[in-house]
Order: sequence, then C-alpha cells, then structure tokens
Amino acid sequence: MNDLIKNTKYQMNTISRLLKLTLQLIFTVFMGFLLLWSFTFQFTVTYIIILTYIIVLLKFKKYALKLRTLIVLGFIYIVFLPLTLHQYQIKTSNFFKQIQEGKDLNTTDKAAVYGLNIMIGILAFPIYPEISKETLLMIIPDDDGSKYFESNFFLKSRRIQEGLKLGNKRVTWPISDYVMGKKEARFALALNPCTLTVKKTKNNIYYSASVPVKYPINSQVILLKYPITVSVQEGLFAYLQREGWLHTYTAIWYCNK
Repeated sequence: MNDLIKNTKYQMNTISRLLKLTLQLIFTVFMGFLLLWSFTFQFTVTYIIILTYIIVLLKFKKYALKLRTLIVLGFIYIVFLPLTLHQYQIKTSNFFKQIQEGKDLNTTDKAAVYGLNIMIGILAFPIYPEISKETLLMIIPDDDGSKYFESNFFLKSRRIQEGLKLGNKRVTWPISDYVMGKKEARFALALNPCTLTVKKTKNNIYYSASVPVKYPINSQVILLKYPITVSVQEGLFAYLQREGWLHTYTAIWYCNK
C-alpha cells in the first residue's frame, strides 16, 4: 500500500514538473517572439525589458530562466501597454503614409508588419479562433489556393441566416461589426464578404461559405474603442501581399446538417 502511494506521488510530481516545464517553454517562446517583434517596432518597453533581464542575469543568474522571472517581464510589458499602443499607432500610420507615397518599407519595417499579422492571429485565437486560423495561414503559401475548414460556426451568424432565408449567395458585414464585443464581430472578421452554397441531398444538406482571404489596399479597422482605441490599417498587410511576404487564398468553411 505504501509503495502504491509513493508511486502515485512520484507520478503526480512528474506530471507537475512536465506541465511546469511545458508552460515555461511556451511562455519563453511567446515572450521571445513578443520581444523580437517589439524590437522591430522599436517600442520603449523592449529596451526596459532587455535592461531588466540583463540586471537579473548579472545579479541573480540562477533566476534568469525561472518562470517567475518571465512572468515579471510579462507584467512589465502589460504595465507599459498604453505607451506601447500609442507608439504602435504612430508607427503604423507612418508606415502606411510611406506606402501611399510610393516608397518601399525597409526589411526591418516589413518584419514589424509581418510580425503584427502573426501577433493579431495569436491574440485573436482565444476569442475569435476562425479569423485567427485564416490570418496565421497567410504566412504559408498554398499551390491549390484554397483551404478547407469543417465547422458550422458560420451558421450561427444572424446575417448568414438572413442570407439563407432570402436566398442571397453573397453576404457582407459593415466594418463597424469588426469592433470587439459586437454580436457579429466573430463572423464579420472571418467571413466578410463570403459566398454561400447550399446543396441538398437525400440524407443531408451541405452548407459552405467561401471567403477570399486577402487584405484590402486601404481599410482602417477599429478593433477596440475602450479604454484605448486600437486600430489596424489593413493596407499594410496588402503591401506585404504584393511583396510576397503574405499569401492570399480562399477559405472554405463547410458543414453537413
């Protein structure tokens, strides 16, 4: 009996250590990417975090890769988030102005915009997983030009249901529906605009929504209004499409009922 208890405790401790190491690895990779991306944008918080980490490395070396240290660095990033968002708005506005004037962005600035596309995809995943997938998959070229996703999420949209009732093949959303918290935001972000297809068979009904996944040349999208306005100029990503850094495709969401 004692051996069984000891074995169980050992297994629990092993699982706990593995979970901690996994969490630490994920957090380390994410923080590394976040800092690298922030560095391309030259955000002030990047230099503060690097300086803090150097101090920890020199004074408290054994804590350098501890999870608690990484959490502290993440907390510092959050504290400086209002300043970072302000700098982000200025930077992206300057980038787009440069593109509109017919000037090319340098490699570092392109990397900043490319990283922004990835960051949006990562941060959107917990709330809007569909647009997250579409966004992240733009970094992978596709010979076929189409990507298929089996899901009935699009049938939950009020506009999609209206379109099906009216027999409309094309469904669109206003840009105002992109704002986080709006009832149709999840669908607008992932599906605007989309083409509906309905095929009835003897046993079921096939539904699909085809979406051209590509960025418009000029579209300012407000994602958050309060407490700080956060917007994205999609024209920046359209520029990367043109430069071959991002790859357009058709997303086809489908399901059977």
